[in-house]
Amino acid sequence: MKKIISLLLLIAMLSVCLTSCIVVKGTPGLSAYDIAVQNGFTGSQQEWLDSLKSPGVVEGETTINQTINQDITKNEITIDGEAIDLSFATNAGLRSVVSVVCSFTSKSYSKPYTSAGSGVIYKINDDSSALVITNYHVVYDNQCSTENKISDQIKLYLFGGETENGAIDAKFVGGSMNYDIAILEIENSDIFKEAVAGGSVCQAKIATKKLYAGDTVIAIGNPEAHGISATTGVVSVDSEYITMTGADELTSVEFRVIRTDTAINSGNSGGGLFNTRGELVGIVNAKIMSTDVENIGYAIPVGVASTVSDNIIHYCLDTEIETVMRVTIGVSVQVVSAWSSYNAETGMLDKFERSEVVLINEGSLADGVFELGDKILSITIGEKTVNITRQYEIIDTILSARAGDTIKTKVLTSAGEEKVREITISDADLKAYK
Repeated sequence: MKKIISLLLLIAMLSVCLTSCIVVKGTPGLSAYDIAVQNGFTGSQQEWLDSLKSPGVVEGETTINQTINQDITKNEITIDGEAIDLSFATNAGLRSVVSVVCSFTSKSYSKPYTSAGSGVIYKINDDSSALVITNYHVVYDNQCSTENKISDQIKLYLFGGETENGAIDAKFVGGSMNYDIAILEIENSDIFKEAVAGGSVCQAKIATKKLYAGDTVIAIGNPEAHGISATTGVVSVDSEYITMTGADELTSVEFRVIRTDTAINSGNSGGGLFNTRGELVGIVNAKIMSTDVENIGYAIPVGVASTVSDNIIHYCLDTEIETVMRVTIGVSVQVVSAWSSYNAETGMLDKFERSEVVLINEGSLADGVFELGDKILSITIGEKTVNITRQYEIIDTILSARAGDTIKTKVLTSAGEEKVREITISDADLKAYK
């Protein structure tokens, strides 16, 4: 049976009724120490903690060093400083996730209709205005009567405030169907200002740690428009590509995504995928719809989402531009070798790819600068250098280039020499990427 990858948009012809989450009270779970006692450990709590602080766990010839601590007052367990308490991490994520409800009008329908999705607070300014990331397909509808097909009535709701009186007005700043990312802006909202001042709302903390298959992740969003809620699972694949039909229901688009088995449903679109530190690792946007498939959902990696968002904010905020502006260098690269390597220090498998220039477009910025067979080693823009270990890092890094920047690419030539290829970007080199 053919797999259908579906954008996670919940649409109602009349209206979406936002309801409060149901809270079920129960007895607290046992602590890790209590579980150890049940399993036969004899001794005090401190003796149990001391028993966990070993020089290392020997695995063949490899020693993995870990320090495990528990803060009983917070019921928070850490391994080498990383929180693994799901309740703590979930509540950290809840502070930055919002429900998104968009109203549309159409010549095809006699009554207005709405769509429900989610968003993540990306930046909060000193005046308590804010910028929110969501999916482009949440705010876009190809039947919409507006010129750009974007909703002109967008409402956001904070966790715990998902009632009619909790609506926060937001406006569309810009977005890209090809990246499925859009930016919304909140201005002059007393509800939002009070929540920020009270500490119940904050901007998402962006994860910087590498993501691995098997990492626990938490999806927080607005499934079925029933209010903000959380589900947990693991990373199935840290990075892969999927092809699907875009928000216009016509264009074929390719996304780089994280695959996860976390339960994801319509309305989760634009919500956050968080790690056990409560840090944002991705923006949820799709799942496979098939009777033959269970629990395959996707999220746009935070590296892509944040780079695209910064591009939109730079070029679209307070301007007439409404989409991503990016430079095309004019080279095609492909992976010529790929491998994994066991990291004895972390106990993890790291993936590596070597990418090589296989095509140079005549008359492009790269023409006369790059050579066929150049293997990409690193890219420097301004003061930031990215060592290229995976092919997607090339695309992500170049997207951050702005007019006036010089892109310095260190390559290994086919002759075995290291050289630096330099290209300076002008305004004329930037093209809209819708």
